[in-house]
Amino acid sequence: MTGLFMATALAGFIPSSLERLQLMQAGKQQPFPLTTHLHAATMGAWLILSFAQALLVATGKRRWHQTLGYTAVLLGPIIVASLTATSIQFLLTHKDEWPLPQLSDQFAFALFVQGKVIVLFALYLAWAIRVRLRQPQLHKRLVLLASFAVIAAAFSRIPWLPHFGLQWPHYEDLWNALILAPVLLYEALRSPRWLWVWLLGLGLNLPFMAAYYYLGLGAPIWWQELVAGLIGRAS
Repeated sequence: MTGLFMATALAGFIPSSLERLQLMQAGKQQPFPLTTHLHAATMGAWLILSFAQALLVATGKRRWHQTLGYTAVLLGPIIVASLTATSIQFLLTHKDEWPLPQLSDQFAFALFVQGKVIVLFALYLAWAIRVRLRQPQLHKRLVLLASFAVIAAAFSRIPWLPHFGLQWPHYEDLWNALILAPVLLYEALRSPRWLWVWLLGLGLNLPFMAAYYYLGLGAPIWWQELVAGLIGRAS
């Protein structure tokens, strides 16, 4: 499963990053800010660490796995900080350019889409660290859920993925559910006692999705006025 998450991230982010670099070289896009570079570096480090940890367990090198695991304790807070800084920096950079409906959408996106990634990643990682010695099976699944939380954006960047006639973010949310289908089937057949972990992981996404669908995509007038007041824009 770790390999599938890593492949999804690479398929989504590598081509889109190369495309943006070409636009920068042509003078059609501003260079990435420092926060974006930090975000990319920390996320790459997380995926490599997750893959290495899975290999160590698969090859029976559990002592190495436990030693390398201390890296996650240091890397996790840096990832949370870089995700938060990237979201805030993007919002502040463009807040005066967007019309109010788009600004309110982007504000909701920062809170409930990017915020979902930050909150759930931090939750799963902290929980995984807490139970790593007493409940290794739960620990393994929580680490996978932490990786699952941060790859959602990759699906909107993979051009050859079918959208099933859906618009963003609906097809992205659908693919997030579909990527867990194999593990849900496996757990249901082989380890049903752990099925609740994955169902919890899916369920915790729902309040964030509902909030963004209503406030971001729906853009009610009261939300636009609230965002205008918070940002300091005339409504």
